[in-house]
Parts: sequence; structure tokens; C-alpha cells
Amino acid sequence: MQEIGQILALAIGIWGEARGEPFEGKVAVAWVVKNRAESNWRGQSTYSRVLIDPKQFSCFNDGNPNLVKMTMPWLWEPDALMECFKAAMAVHYGMIPDPTDGSNHYARYDCRPSWCEDMQFVATIGDHNFYKG
Repeated sequence: MQEIGQILALAIGIWGEARGEPFEGKVAVAWVVKNRAESNWRGQSTYSRVLIDPKQFSCFNDGNPNLVKMTMPWLWEPDALMECFKAAMAVHYGMIPDPTDGSNHYARYDCRPSWCEDMQFVATIGDHNFYKG
């Protein structure tokens, strides 16, 4: 049961962060979460803990308009949610290789946060730039 809960958390995180992205963009966001969990990023080793780590994924930040929608995403955009589940399952079970080459961060392509200065740029996928470091 715990595994199902983690896949659900990953799917909802993808929905909150990348529901408007093409499938490859959803997969890329999922891989960032998985890469962080597998590396025990900031002491977090599950998808749910990685996602709710403060100020790491904007859809979980206080005041983000997506936060309320994420409690029942099937009411807002059910088709996008189904695609997010597909991406979450595929990434969780290793059915799709990591297009981010091990990235553990991303940001919209049109902004450059200060935290990415010391990171290696990996790729632009959909509307996001991916970094590792």
C-alpha cells in the first residue's frame, strides 16, 4: 500500500508542476523527484517527502493557487491527471529512461534562479530547464 501512496503523491506532484507540459515534460519532472528521493536529497527519501520539502516545488508552497486544486485534481483536469499517473508509473517502475540525465532541479526556461548558478545545465524539456549539482 505504501508504494501506491508514493506513486499517487508523484502523480499529484507532476500534475501540480507540469500538467500543461507534453508527456516528456511530465516524465522529466517525475525523474527529478525520483532522483532526489533515490539520493536522499536533504534527508528526504520518498516522493511525498521530497515534494513537500519546504520551498522545493512551487505547487506545494503556501499561497500557490494550485495547492487547493491538488486536493482533488480529478475535478479540475482529469485528462491531465491520467497522463500524470502514466508518467508517474512509468518513471517509478523504470519503464522510461531519465531524459534529464540525473537532474535534481528544474526551473521554467524563461527564468534563471540564483540557485542554478553553481549547477550544470542538462537540457530544456518542454517549458523547463533541468540542472544537476
